[in-house]
Amino acid sequence: MVANAWDAGATDVQIYIPDEYGGKLTIIDNGTGLTKEQFLNRWMRLGYNRIKHQGKNVIFPKGVQGTRLACGRNGVGRHGLLCFNKEYLVITEAEGNKIDIYYNYH
Repeated sequence: MVANAWDAGATDVQIYIPDEYGGKLTIIDNGTGLTKEQFLNRWMRLGYNRIKHQGKNVIFPKGVQGTRLACGRNGVGRHGLLCFNKEYLVITEAEGNKIDIYYNYH
């Protein structure tokens, strides 16, 4: 998830690890976020080719300047969340729209 934040141009990533079994692992970053369409076409597509569709350079949020190469290559790392639980919630905001997407793998 930190690599995804990196690729979204985040300059701040906060990770909250639960103290007790069953608690929520929370990751918050200030990256560019995703629109609903981007979430469905990028995040939910196993094997999404980031370099082919977005190029090798990170795009930063408005007001942030920098240059760095993206980590993502083959579109599978983000699904590592499913090693910890069969469900997760993604809250993201892009282009002035906030979306909450709950994912449950049966």
